[in-house]
Amino acid sequence: KRDEETTMDRMHVYKYKFVENILDNGAYIPENKCFCRHGYCLKPGLIDVTDCYYGFPIALSYPHFYKADPSILEAVEGLNPNPDLHESFLYVQPKSGLPLKFAFRFQINMALQNIGHMSRVEKFENFVLPLLWFEIGMSKLPMSMLVRFWFYLNFLPVLQSVLIYLSMLAGFVLISLCIRKIIICQSTESTLTRQWLSSEIKSKKIQILNNRRMSCKIDEMDSSLIESKNEKVLETALDLPSLKEDIV
Repeated sequence: KRDEETTMDRMHVYKYKFVENILDNGAYIPENKCFCRHGYCLKPGLIDVTDCYYGFPIALSYPHFYKADPSILEAVEGLNPNPDLHESFLYVQPKSGLPLKFAFRFQINMALQNIGHMSRVEKFENFVLPLLWFEIGMSKLPMSMLVRFWFYLNFLPVLQSVLIYLSMLAGFVLISLCIRKIIICQSTESTLTRQWLSSEIKSKKIQILNNRRMSCKIDEMDSSLIESKNEKVLETALDLPSLKEDIV
């Protein structure tokens, strides 16, 4: 279970410990009665692993019978359980799952039971004899790994946030430039359109004026031709009486 939150090597970590009474045979946790062998349950703080050691009466506990039944500790001299030395723990960086420090400590004991019929060892009947205890642990990660993971877990998130905001700013600037370009292009197109329209209107006006002038000239020519024809007809008509006199 998680015991506390702390900082280690400038990284946020969780400390985990084994659940209370995990080495129990049903005295505190009824579900653990399944660890009892042939209906015989060891005292709290001991786990029977006889079947794992080919039938030898072996039981596991914490070192120096830490958190075990007090009667077990009282039967042996020279044992001094200390949580700093005999407790198991694990420090984990929560984001990466990286273990920064851990120690798993257990003690191997011989759980002697009905040996009263054997000479010279009858005083060890129903006695838990500690044999040895061991620790599997890591006190600290190598510096190269610490630097690498510190970079991954502390620097890269900041860099990621900076890049995100810079990307957003760059996107805003690009969108603004595109809008400005569109507005400029539209205004330029409208100006060109107005200029083209004005030039077309002027050309149309000039064409209309030229057409009017041409029509006026044509009308003048037509009227002059008509006048000249009329004059000729009139002259011809005037010349007719004289022709009659000459004929007479």
